[in-house]
Amino acid sequence: MRHFKLSLAVAMALLGSASAAQAVAVLQIKAGTGTPSTVTSGNDFPFLVEPFPLLLDGVLETTGAGALTYQYVGYEAGYVNSFVAGGNLCFRTTSSSVGATCYATTSGGDVDFQVWSNLGTGNLSAVVWNNLAPPASLQSYSLGLIQEAPNQFLLLWDDSGAQQDDNHDDLGVRLTFRATAVPEPGTLALLSLGLLGLGVTRRSQPSRSGS
Repeated sequence: MRHFKLSLAVAMALLGSASAAQAVAVLQIKAGTGTPSTVTSGNDFPFLVEPFPLLLDGVLETTGAGALTYQYVGYEAGYVNSFVAGGNLCFRTTSSSVGATCYATTSGGDVDFQVWSNLGTGNLSAVVWNNLAPPASLQSYSLGLIQEAPNQFLLLWDDSGAQQDDNHDDLGVRLTFRATAVPEPGTLALLSLGLLGLGVTRRSQPSRSGS
């Protein structure tokens, strides 16, 4: 019985270690996408000091599963601009409050979000920028990316409303990714050995029959 209890304790310790393993998936710009640019004037987000570099029309991807948090940081635009994540409307410049949040999950790969602009028409999606299918060449409208921290990016929209002013303040969203924790391969191997030893120890215990 003592050996069984010891094996059980080892298995539970390994299980706890596996649960606490560090997450490895990251949010990043997909290799080979995006065009470097610099905003030199006209940006109205007070937390961005001009001039500042950003990447136009880069594709954001995650290398594994996790949770996505979108936070609305504001806008300065005459057109109606909207942000859509996973097919759901998250923010609209005419109605959303700064600081509003929207949530989604991903199993990995290109992140599913879009930016819409009505371009002064009655069609709220007259222009659609899609992270799953970005334009093959630079358009008069564009999405700029700035990495603020690991797994955190600013998404800054320019709707071309002032003859390509390129100020990228027509809608701003902060995207933060939190990966799903996965056990490290070595921890899983140790856990398997511990559970195997637990089973062997349990089977080796002599049975007790009533007298």
